[in-house]
Amino acid sequence: MIWSLEDTPQERNGVGWSLAIAVQDFAHLPSIFQKLPASLPGVGHVSQFIENYQGEAIGRQGVIDKFGVPPESIPDYLGLVGDTADGFPGLPGWGAKSASAVLGRYGHIENIPDAVEDWDVSVRGAAKLAATLVEQRELALLFRHIATVATDAPTMTSVDELLWQGPTDAFAGLAERI
Repeated sequence: MIWSLEDTPQERNGVGWSLAIAVQDFAHLPSIFQKLPASLPGVGHVSQFIENYQGEAIGRQGVIDKFGVPPESIPDYLGLVGDTADGFPGLPGWGAKSASAVLGRYGHIENIPDAVEDWDVSVRGAAKLAATLVEQRELALLFRHIATVATDAPTMTSVDELLWQGPTDAFAGLAERI
Protein backbone atom coordinates (compact mmCIF):
# COMPACT_ATOMS: atom_id res chain seq x y z
CA MET A 1 0.00 0.00 0.00
CA ILE A 2 1.47 3.37 -0.96
CA TRP A 3 0.21 6.52 0.75
CA SER A 4 0.84 9.84 -0.92
CA LEU A 5 0.18 12.54 1.64
CA GLU A 6 -0.45 16.00 0.29
CA ASP A 7 0.57 19.17 2.10
CA THR A 8 -2.87 20.02 3.53
CA PRO A 9 -3.74 21.37 7.00
CA GLN A 10 -5.36 18.05 7.91
CA GLU A 11 -2.31 16.03 6.99
CA ARG A 12 0.09 18.53 8.52
CA ASN A 13 -1.87 18.03 11.74
CA GLY A 14 -1.63 14.27 11.53
CA VAL A 15 -5.09 13.27 10.29
CA GLY A 16 -3.69 11.67 7.17
CA TRP A 17 -0.96 9.93 9.12
CA SER A 18 -3.34 8.68 11.80
CA LEU A 19 -5.69 7.30 9.16
CA ALA A 20 -2.85 5.75 7.19
CA ILE A 21 -1.44 4.05 10.27
CA ALA A 22 -4.90 2.91 11.43
CA VAL A 23 -5.74 1.41 8.05
CA GLN A 24 -2.30 -0.16 7.78
CA ASP A 25 -2.64 -1.73 11.23
CA PHE A 26 -6.22 -2.84 10.49
CA ALA A 27 -5.33 -4.37 7.15
CA HIS A 28 -1.92 -5.67 8.29
CA LEU A 29 -0.29 -4.32 5.15
CA PRO A 30 3.23 -2.99 4.71
CA SER A 31 3.20 0.62 3.64
CA ILE A 32 5.46 3.14 2.01
CA PHE A 33 4.77 6.72 2.99
CA GLN A 34 5.58 9.68 0.81
CA LYS A 35 6.64 12.91 2.54
CA LEU A 36 8.35 13.26 5.85
CA PRO A 37 5.69 14.27 8.38
CA ALA A 38 6.35 16.65 11.23
CA SER A 39 6.80 14.03 13.90
CA LEU A 40 7.59 10.96 11.81
CA PRO A 41 5.01 8.92 13.72
CA GLY A 42 5.25 5.85 11.56
CA VAL A 43 8.98 5.15 11.55
CA GLY A 44 8.38 2.10 13.70
CA HIS A 45 5.44 1.02 11.57
CA VAL A 46 6.73 1.30 8.02
CA SER A 47 9.67 -0.02 6.10
CA GLN A 48 10.80 3.28 4.62
CA PHE A 49 9.94 6.88 3.89
CA ILE A 50 10.16 8.55 0.52
CA GLU A 51 10.82 12.24 0.74
CA ASN A 52 8.87 13.95 -2.05
CA TYR A 53 11.40 16.58 -3.03
CA GLN A 54 14.42 14.36 -3.59
CA GLY A 55 12.64 11.02 -4.06
CA GLU A 56 15.11 9.59 -1.55
CA ALA A 57 14.06 6.53 0.45
CA ILE A 58 15.14 6.76 4.07
CA GLY A 59 14.66 4.61 7.15
CA ARG A 60 15.82 4.99 10.75
CA GLN A 61 19.43 5.70 9.79
CA GLY A 62 18.27 8.18 7.16
CA VAL A 63 16.35 10.12 9.81
CA ILE A 64 19.46 10.18 12.00
CA ASP A 65 21.58 11.31 9.06
CA LYS A 66 19.12 14.05 8.11
CA PHE A 67 18.21 15.41 11.56
CA GLY A 68 21.02 14.20 13.81
CA VAL A 69 18.60 12.39 16.13
CA PRO A 70 16.74 9.07 15.95
CA PRO A 71 13.04 9.03 15.00
CA GLU A 72 11.89 8.78 18.62
CA SER A 73 13.56 12.17 19.32
CA ILE A 74 11.99 14.03 16.38
CA PRO A 75 9.06 15.41 18.44
CA ASP A 76 11.58 16.68 21.02
CA TYR A 77 13.66 18.19 18.21
CA LEU A 78 10.59 20.02 16.92
CA GLY A 79 9.71 21.08 20.47
CA LEU A 80 13.04 22.88 20.66
CA VAL A 81 13.45 24.27 17.12
CA GLY A 82 9.76 24.73 16.25
CA ASP A 83 7.71 23.75 13.25
CA THR A 84 6.19 26.42 11.02
CA ALA A 85 3.91 23.84 9.36
CA ASP A 86 2.23 23.19 12.71
CA GLY A 87 2.42 26.82 13.79
CA PHE A 88 4.69 26.75 16.84
CA PRO A 89 7.97 28.65 17.10
CA GLY A 90 10.17 26.49 19.33
CA LEU A 91 12.46 28.06 21.91
CA PRO A 92 14.52 31.20 21.23
CA GLY A 93 18.10 30.44 20.27
CA TRP A 94 17.56 26.73 19.70
CA GLY A 95 18.39 25.74 16.15
CA ALA A 96 18.89 22.53 14.24
CA LYS A 97 22.57 22.10 15.18
CA SER A 98 22.16 22.73 18.90
CA ALA A 99 18.99 20.63 19.17
CA SER A 100 20.61 17.75 17.26
CA ALA A 101 23.73 17.81 19.42
CA VAL A 102 21.90 18.04 22.74
CA LEU A 103 19.16 15.55 21.87
CA GLY A 104 21.71 13.25 20.28
CA ARG A 105 23.20 12.97 23.77
CA TYR A 106 20.11 13.17 26.01
CA GLY A 107 17.35 11.81 23.74
CA HIS A 108 14.40 13.73 25.18
CA ILE A 109 13.76 17.21 26.55
CA GLU A 110 13.11 15.98 30.10
CA ASN A 111 16.54 14.29 30.18
CA ILE A 112 18.47 17.50 29.43
CA PRO A 113 20.05 18.77 32.68
CA ASP A 114 19.04 22.23 33.90
CA ALA A 115 22.59 23.30 34.71
CA VAL A 116 24.86 23.80 31.72
CA GLU A 117 27.75 22.58 33.89
CA ASP A 118 26.07 19.16 33.86
CA TRP A 119 25.95 19.02 30.07
CA ASP A 120 28.54 16.70 28.62
CA VAL A 121 28.00 17.87 25.08
CA SER A 122 29.56 20.96 23.55
CA VAL A 123 27.29 23.41 21.73
CA ARG A 124 27.67 27.05 20.84
CA GLY A 125 25.88 29.32 23.32
CA ALA A 126 25.24 26.44 25.73
CA ALA A 127 24.75 28.69 28.78
CA LYS A 128 22.05 30.73 27.07
CA LEU A 129 20.39 27.61 25.65
CA ALA A 130 20.32 25.99 29.09
CA ALA A 131 18.84 29.14 30.66
CA THR A 132 16.18 29.33 27.97
CA LEU A 133 15.32 25.68 28.47
CA VAL A 134 15.03 26.10 32.24
CA GLU A 135 12.70 29.09 31.75
CA GLN A 136 10.63 27.54 28.96
CA ARG A 137 10.84 23.77 29.44
CA GLU A 138 7.07 23.43 29.87
CA LEU A 139 6.55 25.30 26.60
CA ALA A 140 9.03 23.00 24.83
CA LEU A 141 7.14 20.00 26.22
CA LEU A 142 3.87 21.50 24.95
CA PHE A 143 5.42 21.99 21.50
CA ARG A 144 6.62 18.38 21.61
CA HIS A 145 3.09 17.26 22.43
CA ILE A 146 1.72 19.26 19.47
CA ALA A 147 4.34 17.68 17.18
CA THR A 148 3.40 14.16 18.22
CA VAL A 149 0.71 12.30 16.31
CA ALA A 150 -1.41 10.27 18.71
CA THR A 151 -1.56 6.74 17.37
CA ASP A 152 -3.53 5.41 20.34
CA ALA A 153 -6.67 7.48 19.78
CA PRO A 154 -9.89 5.55 19.17
CA THR A 155 -10.11 4.53 15.54
CA MET A 156 -12.48 2.63 13.35
CA THR A 157 -12.80 -1.12 13.58
CA SER A 158 -14.16 -1.47 10.06
CA VAL A 159 -14.02 0.62 6.90
CA ASP A 160 -17.83 0.35 6.88
CA GLU A 161 -17.82 2.96 9.65
CA LEU A 162 -16.86 5.52 7.01
CA LEU A 163 -20.16 5.03 5.17
CA TRP A 164 -22.37 8.15 5.33
CA GLN A 165 -25.40 7.47 7.54
CA GLY A 166 -27.02 10.88 7.15
CA PRO A 167 -27.00 13.80 9.57
CA THR A 168 -27.18 13.19 13.30
CA ASP A 169 -29.81 14.69 15.61
CA ALA A 170 -27.36 17.48 16.47
CA PHE A 171 -27.38 18.75 12.88
CA ALA A 172 -30.72 20.59 13.16
CA GLY A 173 -29.51 22.63 16.15
CA LEU A 174 -26.25 23.45 14.40
CA ALA A 175 -28.11 24.53 11.24
CA GLU A 176 -30.33 26.86 13.30
CA ARG A 177 -27.34 28.50 15.00
CA ILE A 178 -25.57 29.27 11.74
